[in-house]
Amino acid sequence: MNQSQFVKYLGDLTLASDSLQDLELFFDGILTTFSTVLNIHSLFLVYIDLSMDFDFKEALCPSHMETHGNFPAMDRSYKAFGDGLHSFLLKVGTVATT
Repeated sequence: MNQSQFVKYLGDLTLASDSLQDLELFFDGILTTFSTVLNIHSLFLVYIDLSMDFDFKEALCPSHMETHGNFPAMDRSYKAFGDGLHSFLLKVGTVATT
């Protein structure tokens, strides 16, 4: 995955407040962007359906796949997603301040 493409497509998505509705919209917006960039459908559960023990690393790089030939590519995608998301969250204006 291209990290800069991911951050570009996140565009002006902002976390408007700490309300549950705004958090859900923000989370789902990030996942929609991720799915769009990777050209996949429904990789992750939407916010409302997440369990307390949901693990992004396990979802993107299942531990049972470590010996599979595609694991290094999955691991790189996971790291690119994390780096892109980190950059996006640190960008001024991503989280609204009052």
